Amino acid sequence: MKKTLLTGAVLLMTAGAAQADMLGVKVGYNYWETSSHDEVQSVYGSFEHFIPLVPNVALRAEQLDSKKLSFTSYETSGYYEILDNGNIDLDLGLGLRRIASGESNGFDFSETFPVASAEVTLFEDSSLSFFGRVDLGKNGDSEFKDAQVGARLGMFTGFSLQAGYRQYEMDLKIGRANDTETMRGFNAGVHWAF
Repeated sequence: MKKTLLTGAVLLMTAGAAQADMLGVKVGYNYWETSSHDEVQSVYGSFEHFIPLVPNVALRAEQLDSKKLSFTSYETSGYYEILDNGNIDLDLGLGLRRIASGESNGFDFSETFPVASAEVTLFEDSSLSFFGRVDLGKNGDSEFKDAQVGARLGMFTGFSLQAGYRQYEMDLKIGRANDTETMRGFNAGVHWAF
């Protein structure tokens, strides 16, 4: 009986250690200089776990402040890793993006968008990796398309410098008026996975 209990305890500890290896956190910061709307700053983070059927969690906050358009946005989403083999990592998720304290051409606005997202990373475990992400949101007559691609250069364990290109199209219904804005440009930042 003691041997059975000891064997069971060893198996549980081994399983627990294997599952702990599947926990992960990613955080990052991006500075984005757009061609038409000045600068945008973003911070993001995600938590990945080993619990089946329960989605991983991602958060993002962003601030844009220009004469033409300004807002602060917050996003929370749940996502699943569809592929993760070292060469390709594919995540699909659903969430909400809240655009608050918005001002466009003198009009105030706030919107909450349901969001569908897809993100792919190539060669994540190598010193040079590549990534792409698409977010789509729609709420009534307002919608947005947010896409970016880029590369990461690994500096030391889990820490990378990153740079890329992003295009963010917003079609907003503000009162009785429509406002279409397109922000595009290069961004740079840091990414840390541990």
